Amino acid sequence: MIGADKDPELTKEEFGLFRDYIHEKAVMYFADNKMYLIKNRLAKRIIELGLKSFKDYFYRVKYDITMKEFNKLMNLVTTNETSFFRNPPQLKSFSMEALPQKWMKK
Repeated sequence: MIGADKDPELTKEEFGLFRDYIHEKAVMYFADNKMYLIKNRLAKRIIELGLKSFKDYFYRVKYDITMKEFNKLMNLVTTNETSFFRNPPQLKSFSMEALPQKWMKK
């Protein structure tokens, strides 16, 4: 049970549920040493929803047929980084080396 002044505790079992589900649905894998990241990023959402545990939140995510909560989960556990598209040397390298030549000729 979560107190008003206490974050929920994340067990290894619950971490495994999230890790495996995220890996299955989004092909992202969180190593065991990232348990703290999952706990820290999801605790506030669990409290916002008035849930009692990480397991309750896991089932909320898993059985939401609209996938809205899964999308919220993904926004919480990922770091949105856009600097790649703002860095000219990266773009030049990408366009010169990563793109197939057939795309460069057009």
